[in-house]
Amino acid sequence: MVRLNIDNLNYDSPARNIQEAIQSASEKISTDRMVSEVLLGGKRLSDWMEEFGGAFPEQTEITIRTVNRNQWAATWLDSALCSVRRLQQSFMRAAESLYDQDSRSAQRLFSSCLEGLKQFLYVIDLSREACPDFAAVNHNGVNSVKLHAELVRLSSQLTQLLKAQDVDGMADRVDYALLPHLHLWNQALTHHQESQY
Repeated sequence: MVRLNIDNLNYDSPARNIQEAIQSASEKISTDRMVSEVLLGGKRLSDWMEEFGGAFPEQTEITIRTVNRNQWAATWLDSALCSVRRLQQSFMRAAESLYDQDSRSAQRLFSSCLEGLKQFLYVIDLSREACPDFAAVNHNGVNSVKLHAELVRLSSQLTQLLKAQDVDGMADRVDYALLPHLHLWNQALTHHQESQY
């Protein structure tokens, strides 16, 4: 038996795995809402899968948080722009700190920046689902689908470099790949915002 907590309302589910539990939960969510976060045993589902693989303990509580689809659609662009601009500044500081600090301090700073990158991906993923105009984000022939795929790839590479404690490799990827990519995101989102007026 799995205990589902959907926006602080509790349900019991006979689900045998995570997919069945989430499917069961989605049937209880109204159409004007969308899933914003799934927690398994208090951890984000993506973090759980990374740490424990597909293991699904018998006594599990799955917490599902939702957001109002229309409210998200109305504010996604501002959220995305704020997030990408913060990320650009954070990663620039992290890359610069490599030359001023010891390797451990730089690793902690990069780790914090990667959490910010996950947050930006979260904003983008929800926006893709909630906003019909998200597909229109395009600048200089680069569309949101390509931008998203490249960002996921870069995030994965940076995570692997951090796990390997390769701070120099991370600094290179940030300087020569991630920062230019975040600049493209900033341009595309800004262009999209300006086209709205």
